[in-house]
Amino acid sequence: MNAKTYDVLVVGGGAAGVGVSIALKHAGIENFRLLDRSTIGASFASWPAETCFITPSFPTNSIGMLDLNSIAIGVSPAFSLGVEHPTGEEYAAHLRGVAEFFELPIFEHTDVKRVTKVGEDFRVDTTEETLRAKHVIWAAGEFQYPRLNGFVGSELCRHTATIPSYEELEGDDFVIVGGYESGVDAAYHLAYRDKRVRLFDKGCPWDDESSDPSVALSTYSRERMQADWFVDQVELFPETPIASVAREGAKYEITTQDGRRFQTSVSPLLAGGFEGSHKLVADLFERREDGYPLLSEHDESTIVRGVFLCGPAVRHENHVFCFIYKYRQRLRLLMPPVRGSCMKKLDLERYRQQLLAMRARLRGDTQSLSQRALDAAANSRMPIHMAERGTDEAARECDLMLSQQEASTLDRIEAALERIEEGVFGICLATGKPIPKARLDAVPYAEFCVKYAEQLERDGRSAGETNFRGSTVIVERYRSGSTEYIDTPGILRSSDTETTRLALSALAENDVVLLVVQATSLDQDLSDMLPLVIGKQGAMVVTYWDKVQQGEAAQEAIERLAADVGVKFITLDARQISGPNRQEIANATINPSTFRKASLTARAGWRIEPKPGWMEHHIVGPLLAVLLLFLPALATIYGANKVADLLHPIVARVFEPAIATVNATWPSWLRIVLTAQQGEFGYGLLNMGPFLLVWAFPTVLMFALILGVYKASGLIERMNVALHPLMRPFGLSGRDVVRVMIGFGCNVPAVISTRSCSSCSRGPAISAIAFGSACSYQLPATLAVLSGAAVATGTSAVSLTGLFLTYLLITTLVYLRLTSSSQARSSLNVLMTPSRPFMQWPTWSALWREASGTVRQFLLQAMPVFILICIAASLLAHAGVLDMASRILGPVMGAFDLPSQAALPVVLASVRKDGIFLLAADDGPSFPMTAAQALTAVYLAGVLLPCLVTAMTIGRETGWKPTSRLLARQARFAILFALILAWGSKWPQGNWLLELGFDRIEPPVDRDGCSSVYTLMLPCQRCVVLRGFGVFYGAVLRGGIFLPRFEFLPRYTTHATLELPPWSDEDLPKLSVPKDSQQCDSVSLTLELIDWIRNYESTIVKHLGVEYRRSTLLRWDNGKRTIVPAEEMARAWRLLGISIAEDCRVLFSQCGTVWPARRFGGKLMEQQVWCWGRDVEYSDGNLLVGYGFERHRDCSTDERSTCYRLDRGQIHIALWGFGMFYGCRELGGLYLSRFELFPTWAPVESLALEIHWPEDLPVFARPRGMFEWRCARKLWKSSLLWIANYETWVRDTVGLDYRRDCVKTWLRPYVRADKAPAAWRFLSRRGWEHQDQPLPQVFKRFTIAK
Repeated sequence: MNAKTYDVLVVGGGAAGVGVSIALKHAGIENFRLLDRSTIGASFASWPAETCFITPSFPTNSIGMLDLNSIAIGVSPAFSLGVEHPTGEEYAAHLRGVAEFFELPIFEHTDVKRVTKVGEDFRVDTTEETLRAKHVIWAAGEFQYPRLNGFVGSELCRHTATIPSYEELEGDDFVIVGGYESGVDAAYHLAYRDKRVRLFDKGCPWDDESSDPSVALSTYSRERMQADWFVDQVELFPETPIASVAREGAKYEITTQDGRRFQTSVSPLLAGGFEGSHKLVADLFERREDGYPLLSEHDESTIVRGVFLCGPAVRHENHVFCFIYKYRQRLRLLMPPVRGSCMKKLDLERYRQQLLAMRARLRGDTQSLSQRALDAAANSRMPIHMAERGTDEAARECDLMLSQQEASTLDRIEAALERIEEGVFGICLATGKPIPKARLDAVPYAEFCVKYAEQLERDGRSAGETNFRGSTVIVERYRSGSTEYIDTPGILRSSDTETTRLALSALAENDVVLLVVQATSLDQDLSDMLPLVIGKQGAMVVTYWDKVQQGEAAQEAIERLAADVGVKFITLDARQISGPNRQEIANATINPSTFRKASLTARAGWRIEPKPGWMEHHIVGPLLAVLLLFLPALATIYGANKVADLLHPIVARVFEPAIATVNATWPSWLRIVLTAQQGEFGYGLLNMGPFLLVWAFPTVLMFALILGVYKASGLIERMNVALHPLMRPFGLSGRDVVRVMIGFGCNVPAVISTRSCSSCSRGPAISAIAFGSACSYQLPATLAVLSGAAVATGTSAVSLTGLFLTYLLITTLVYLRLTSSSQARSSLNVLMTPSRPFMQWPTWSALWREASGTVRQFLLQAMPVFILICIAASLLAHAGVLDMASRILGPVMGAFDLPSQAALPVVLASVRKDGIFLLAADDGPSFPMTAAQALTAVYLAGVLLPCLVTAMTIGRETGWKPTSRLLARQARFAILFALILAWGSKWPQGNWLLELGFDRIEPPVDRDGCSSVYTLMLPCQRCVVLRGFGVFYGAVLRGGIFLPRFEFLPRYTTHATLELPPWSDEDLPKLSVPKDSQQCDSVSLTLELIDWIRNYESTIVKHLGVEYRRSTLLRWDNGKRTIVPAEEMARAWRLLGISIAEDCRVLFSQCGTVWPARRFGGKLMEQQVWCWGRDVEYSDGNLLVGYGFERHRDCSTDERSTCYRLDRGQIHIALWGFGMFYGCRELGGLYLSRFELFPTWAPVESLALEIHWPEDLPVFARPRGMFEWRCARKLWKSSLLWIANYETWVRDTVGLDYRRDCVKTWLRPYVRADKAPAAWRFLSRRGWEHQDQPLPQVFKRFTIAK
């Protein structure tokens, strides 16, 4: 037995169990465990593969509404999964991700056998051990307990819960018992596969008028019942309860209670619902009349205290909580009794005694104050002097005010005592989270937790930024007149950022507050910010007032709010603050009022947001954001370097005499600090200091100005939102990318700016800056070295630079992915923005205000540290430490395939990044290096460690111990990535085919123009022969196939080997379409060849890397060919093999037994288009228009081109003189050309109106993969049946003689008019190529006799 006693044991790892476990963590209960008999989400994973949620998922958290399928605040399956109706397997993965994110304590594979109450605790017996707990929450669900005993013979039925996939069910005639959601879902998927279905239900849920989906079918299911295949294939039997099911030989006989009998050859499917797991603990609950447990208002057992029920089995009166969005509402109701009983009894008694003592004291004080005030009023006399009267009134008002305040405190004490009696003491009334003990010790009657999480709970979203945003990173102080203003950063509500901590700290230390909110989201801002300033004095500044429609209504709303809050509201446009505005603000701070409310009764009643633009597009937005982020950065680096190139020689000429004088005449101790000359390089203040400003300052300034434009215009917030989904998998938010980009100017301001990061993303942001932000010293030095290496080796400087930047980006992302926490990378970290910012032209003042902070940080914080680094570097150089380090590391450079001379630049670059310049000379590298070695050297020198200035800044910001860990981790990864760069490119330079075992046969002299032939012998007497025009694969006893290069048309031969090398196709044996008796061998050979190619591609990627395959595809890609991505090639071959194995007609549909059908169908289609043309010219009116088509003519050209379009329900048809389009919702569209029966498919269900010519059509192609083939087959059948039905309609409407006349006037009459409908129906059926007679003979039934 486990001796530990848990506070809570949660049984069941489904949605209810995970949801209530998260609620327990939010309530501060850590001593609990979640038990599941299998794994988290196993019940959902057991759903049929096709079954999905009927409740739609939509990421509405940002507007305060939870996703219907969410189980916790801030969680959205729609966002994390990217689907609206997730399957069971997808939702199970979502639950596992949520459980990992919240770090829930889980015991998987723990089957609970029995729960019993022993004294005050519960004994929980499992298959592994016996556990003890104070409380048990039963959340085991119901899917694994299907209802199987509804009628006689039900054991002969198969419950839908036991079906892995409807696609695996054999048979064509199904009976389903149960017409609620499971039954309709099964019927839908079976009908989709052309199965006949009879659906029985004792009621009629599809016609129930109730709006409760627990009683009637959901809208989603009703909509699916309207699908064509459902209507055609499913027969409904409402009000038809089943009496019995019996087995009669190979048939199943179903008898209804009204005596009717039905037969089917397939075991009936049972969709009668579920028993539920609550029956396993039925002895712990009192039963309702309907058999479900009777529960208290907290979902607790009414007979056994401490055991709770959670999930779809919860019932209260007539309310059924069987959906996630229903029963999740009750999760919080379990927390008060659980949390209250988890508090120690001694603590409760201590708090109760404190509250009683406070109540007794305050009652006496309150009565005394009230009485004194009343006595003073009764005994007052008329004073002679007005000042004397004012003194009396003020004293009396003070007494009454104190009395009222203490009376309010008494009310709160009484409420706290009541909470102790109810067992909910110490729980925040707004969130259900525990109030910290320290707070209760100070204020025992506290109602809310410290962090004011009531707004978080009310909005239903995770920690995010409100639209109250400041522009500063540090708290700034400045004075205007006699008033000192403290400018705090923007406050991130419920956030743990450093800037928020600074802002809240400054707010707590000062009593007068000038609260700035935005008029566009005034109600939301006030709701967020007023709880933080309650009781303080100040005024309210409302910006963005120019965005509000001016008028009396707006002004009246402001006046109502001012009266409600108790302070003055000042409305203005912050971009154009007038003199009166400034005076009004100054007066409000000198004569402030008191913020007297934390929540408002008055409301402004508006919310103003700009329209979405290109940045909000889910595809264009991220691309545009990346361009806006990187293109200005590259332009800045280029421009700043140009400025530095101009200034460098000028500054050098100015300081050269001073340096020479110092080296010649000054004392040695000053020379050490000022020049520290070591050969041609100096480490002192005079050598290094001026050039810091030359190279770094222009870059920092230009970066600050461009980012200032982005911020002042409002563009930066839109970029953050667009970039966030791309960066979240690497532990960064969209906002953090901007901070990393600042590092390309200077790392110091970038590191300081991370104060605005959340605690989980600040570490990755600093790591990205230290690792991947090549500062204004590093990048020019790197470019110089690579340019010199390119000249020396004859390679392209642009390609080397591009390769370096690409590798730096990739390794930085890999580094972040591997080192950032799972919490930082979780898909649940949604970047919450309360409103879309307005775009506006930045003013010069706003631009400078945004940029000046970065420049000031560079000058005041980076420069002093850099001076210290110069002094330290000069001392180290003078002491010989740098030379000694380079000598020690010289031999180590061999591990990176570098000469020993590379050690000094690597060491110096760890001090200051321009040490990379030592790798370059005037005419190339400073020592012989290949291009690959130059790349490795600059990468290792730049990334091994951040410069000392950056390292010291990180240490000051985060502490020296975390900084040391960061440096060690960065060094390890830099060494690993440098080794990969040094040795990873050393792929085998020989022929990879030869290394795999192929034999190469060189062409003879008379075939001098031919390329080599490669042959490979495989086990079991098989062989592969590769030639530039195709592949041959043979196996003894089965023959061989040849697969030509430019089309997938396998040809068969009885020869298993080739007698001669195939220098041309003439050397191949006779190849032909396989006969019926040869098709089995041909298919098996094709599948084996595909499997061999798939294994070959996997081997390539495994040994040479996917980049190698990408490089080969780049040479193949001419812009016109369809390119399969390198990482998808093996998978593409696998899917092709699956589709061929599923239906071998895929293999022969172009070249096998159906060639006669294609010829016949092509002539029939050409004749049909001719007949449609005659129908347009019918004497009594256009027959196509009479059928329901609409005519659309191309008026943009003199050539007449008309399209006829028909829309009926989910079907869309378009007819032209060159062919026909047939589309259907959820299936896509099929195009049938006029001159051949070769259908092509596209994922479009309708076409634009302006299509009048073949070149205007979208791209149609042969289907790929099982899904596309399945859709194409359904469209093929439906389209040909429609043509047949149309021909029947023409015959019935205008007579057969009319159609015969149409056929006679056709130049090439082929199919008899009376046989045309039958011919189209024949082609639409499956299996027509397997007739007893040859197809040409079959087709003679329909054709005109010659």
